[in-house]
Amino acid sequence: MGQKLKVFIFTLLILIVGAGGFIFLKTAPKKNVIISAHELKAEVEVKYDEFGVSHIYATNEEDAYFSLGFVMARDRLWQMEILRRAAAGRLSEILGDKTIEIDKLMRKLFIKRSQVEYLKNNKDLINPKAMRLAGRFLSGLNHYITNENLSIEFSILGFTPEKWSFEDVLSIGGVVTLSFAEGIIADSLMASLLQDFDRPLLEELVVKMKGDKVYQNFHKQKSQVVIKETLSQLNSLLSFARPLGLFKGSNSWVVSGKKTQSGQALLSNDPHIGFSKPGFWYEAHIQTPSFELYGHYLPGVPFAGLGHNEKMGWAITMSEIDDIDLYIEKIDPENPNAILYKGQSVALERFEETIKVKNSEAVSLTVARGPHGPIVDETKYDQAPKSGFLPAIKWSYLREDNHLINTLFGLNRMESAKDLAGAIKHATAPGFNISVADAEGNIGWHVMGAIPVRPEGVSGAFPMEGWHGEHDYIRYLDIMENPHLYNPEKGYIVSANYYPEVDFGFQHEGFFQPSERYERLENIFAAKNKWSVEEIKKVFVDDYFQGHEEISSAFISDLDQSKPGLKTLAEELKKWDGKCEVSSIGCSYFMYLTRKINKHALIDQMGEERYQAFTKVADYWHFFKNLIKDPNSRWWDDSRTTKIEEKKDIVNAAAIEMISDFNQRFGKNSVTWGELHQLTFEHLLGKVKPLNYLFNKGPYPIGGGYSIVNNLASARADEGFSVAHGPSTRRIVDFINPKRSQGILPIGNSGNIFDPHAHSQIDLYLKGEFRSQLMVGKQEIKSDNIIHLRPVKL
Repeated sequence: MGQKLKVFIFTLLILIVGAGGFIFLKTAPKKNVIISAHELKAEVEVKYDEFGVSHIYATNEEDAYFSLGFVMARDRLWQMEILRRAAAGRLSEILGDKTIEIDKLMRKLFIKRSQVEYLKNNKDLINPKAMRLAGRFLSGLNHYITNENLSIEFSILGFTPEKWSFEDVLSIGGVVTLSFAEGIIADSLMASLLQDFDRPLLEELVVKMKGDKVYQNFHKQKSQVVIKETLSQLNSLLSFARPLGLFKGSNSWVVSGKKTQSGQALLSNDPHIGFSKPGFWYEAHIQTPSFELYGHYLPGVPFAGLGHNEKMGWAITMSEIDDIDLYIEKIDPENPNAILYKGQSVALERFEETIKVKNSEAVSLTVARGPHGPIVDETKYDQAPKSGFLPAIKWSYLREDNHLINTLFGLNRMESAKDLAGAIKHATAPGFNISVADAEGNIGWHVMGAIPVRPEGVSGAFPMEGWHGEHDYIRYLDIMENPHLYNPEKGYIVSANYYPEVDFGFQHEGFFQPSERYERLENIFAAKNKWSVEEIKKVFVDDYFQGHEEISSAFISDLDQSKPGLKTLAEELKKWDGKCEVSSIGCSYFMYLTRKINKHALIDQMGEERYQAFTKVADYWHFFKNLIKDPNSRWWDDSRTTKIEEKKDIVNAAAIEMISDFNQRFGKNSVTWGELHQLTFEHLLGKVKPLNYLFNKGPYPIGGGYSIVNNLASARADEGFSVAHGPSTRRIVDFINPKRSQGILPIGNSGNIFDPHAHSQIDLYLKGEFRSQLMVGKQEIKSDNIIHLRPVKL
């Protein structure tokens, strides 16, 4: 190597190290600082504990919420910025043309626009104290944006965030709500499938279809219902969404004192959310003379989504009740900008939108809504589409009386389980199961959200006719008609996204998840009394696949064991104990093969895009469990061949392809679950190489899986089995000692990649271990990282 080249390389290394050092100094969070702000009334002390959780000690609540806004921005501003841009349909301004379709969809769904209108029309109905504290939170957040250094993501993309508004806070709730509104995917998919399939085939696909009288009318006019654009946009949104960390499922259970060793009620929860970097929840502890809460916050929202104090605690899972429907509107033949509704011509409300695109031309878009809600397919209304129909979405989130901020504030202020119904009555969406336990020994569970009552014979499984009004909702249930249960005799309540345990006589339509997790948890808690915290910890990481024997036995006999690798496959499945541990070979075979069989049965007739959509709804697994036991199903035939395939043909084709995949990928037939099933914490910028090396963490081999209590799962269309979602936190609050509850985050509490607390919990999480959630005084928090926030003295 020549001397000049050596000097050049040495100089280059010096420049790289110097640039890296400069970026680190500029963007790393500062420790032990004093912050002065005119908005503060008194001094606040924020102490970060050994896991990066901020403990806010203030003499009044207004200062506490100012400080919460400041430290949340310090630790999670990039994540907050992406969430609010997603809600507003403004991702393309900073990310370019890759996100145009997502921005279009969010604009068409009126997520940000609806919240601007809500605040304008309902400001007087928002709890005044909630508004005041939210205002202080925004002041602290904006103080950080104005005065402090921003994280590295803003430097890479070259922009400075705008100040936050209350509309931003409200609108990011819409992104989260959309992430588990399976109805918009399922209804759009059904509108597309109506083009090609008859009722018997569709009845196999969709559990709730039977008895729906709407089908016949739409089957007659099936060529008029086309919604491929929306289906494509939904697939784009959900494939993009993983780094945002959006809801996928959840477990929670509350146990009364008669079934615990402590004699006190106990609450547990692990919301299943898309893995992201940073993680979904931001943990913070607030202590003032009048208020205390240990909370898990959606970044950008001032009131905790999960929380507890000495008196009570609450948890959430998705209710899965269907609160979103697709209506087909009939265009007025005399006026292409109007639709027919109950014998009248009703003009569509139209709005012009402009989507700014980084390094490209802006995109113009016309969005519209009618009496049922936003139009979600066509984007221009200057001439009537040839079909004469338009699809519209009716969604509980968009209701004018969705006072979600009041419900969040109410949950944060509960003093006992008795307060739950009053807290959640204000919100029409999202549809949550809220579980609660308190220091008085009470346990409870209540479904939150506006549950529609549809006309008899109208399930919502098919697009509904919008023009005559006969398919309009009759009403919504009152909060005390929503499913709920308090202090049951059995001493525990399990929630796992399954059909409500009680329904008060109403048949609830929904996208209820398969029964395996619910049945497993019911079996676990029914079989034992006197639970301890240490025993509860083991429940979270239970890796057993409930009912695996029945499913395996339905296809093992179909395997042609003379084919290479299939004898070993059959033997491993027969001896498999049902546990999806990292070392398990049987789990790899079971999970991979069931996925392959379903794909082989469906994709030839559905096509790739519709198959992708179907994998995202609960009916995917409901369908498979029925299909695998039915050798006469017409879905077994491969429409691409002249032969009439049988069940055994598809099972063997799937098995042979699986063995081939394993050999190509791993160089062997037998693959352990940990080799196949791995978790990477992916940052949004980590999607682009070589930034993945800077921003992403992983991959890590991990157990658990789909429909397992330890619900670490990949997207069901992903044959690579990259773990996409799972427990976003694991919490245990035993009211014998709520000040030192147990919890864990998947990765860390900070979102700044130069903060040691960005990754400080990964090892514990992967081992299924917990740490203390400290709800104690500032003298008990031993910290070398303290922020002093002080008022400006005039």
